[in-house]
Amino acid sequence: MEATRDATGSALDPRLELLLDEREIKNCVLRYCHGTDRLDWQTVAECYLPQATDDHGSFQGGPSEFAAWLAEKAKYRGAKQHFVANQLVEIAGDDAVCESYYCCYIEFLDDPSSSLPEIRKLSSWVAATSTVSPAPTAPGR
Repeated sequence: MEATRDATGSALDPRLELLLDEREIKNCVLRYCHGTDRLDWQTVAECYLPQATDDHGSFQGGPSEFAAWLAEKAKYRGAKQHFVANQLVEIAGDDAVCESYYCCYIEFLDDPSSSLPEIRKLSSWVAATSTVSPAPTAPGR
């Protein structure tokens, strides 16, 4: 793996590079939650690599299709908010795995594709694991 260079062309300390990569991955999880909570479907799609596949149980597909699926589901949702807790990022060379725990509060409103009551509030802790290869690179690096 070739050393990342800063704006002056100097090689970054590998420890700093690891911290920057880890921070970028954690920020991607936060941007995803921010995008879904604010119904910003473009931001959600941009949190994925173009060739990524999302498996949300009842949905499997690429980033744009996933964002469109969420937008359709949002018509039957009231308030929604993610709370992100523990995030473990493991980076090995150009590969990374991130496990994030979060609690998501969602109000379900009269969804015709659901057998749920008219209004249901859901709040549960979930562990989500994402695998990225190659690991993202911070802007300007």
